[in-house]
Amino acid sequence: MRKAMFIIVIAGLLPMFSGCMTSHEFNYVERAIRHQIRPANIKTNFKFSFGPLTLAPARIITHYVDDAKEADMYLREIKKVQVGVYEIRNTDDRSKFRIPRDAEKKLTDLGWEPFVRVRERDGQQVDIFYKTISDRMASIYAVVLDHDELVIVELKGRLDRIIEKAIQEQGLSIADVRR
Repeated sequence: MRKAMFIIVIAGLLPMFSGCMTSHEFNYVERAIRHQIRPANIKTNFKFSFGPLTLAPARIITHYVDDAKEADMYLREIKKVQVGVYEIRNTDDRSKFRIPRDAEKKLTDLGWEPFVRVRERDGQQVDIFYKTISDRMASIYAVVLDHDELVIVELKGRLDRIIEKAIQEQGLSIADVRR
């Protein structure tokens, strides 16, 4: 009984010690966008960071729940997730709404490579960057900005394995995709 109580207490305390703070580069991009779109203001809807300790309960649950076992394969490869969702208010000058060049430069200076850039006619912008370690995709960083909302996501882990698994689920081999 004491062992079970100890595990429950530890599981309850883990989120407090698992890195709920977002990284310097995450905060830098957020601040740069806030500064860029003034006088509009940004309200934080939520902002969180999940590290290995806070992701562990999700992995355990998906491992034992029949309908979620497929997700377990992917969760095992994820090491950290940072997400910020912000509401943009008082948008007067929509021409200023863009992902600032200094934020892009900061990311590329830190080793992030641009991967996808989308600019829609309605003003929505999507920038996705990736980072490799030893020629393996280790991180993805995405910034989505429109006139009403900003979303920033950073995902770290063995992402190349996730991509390989997704390709294989479609009945393809990596060799087929590389052609």
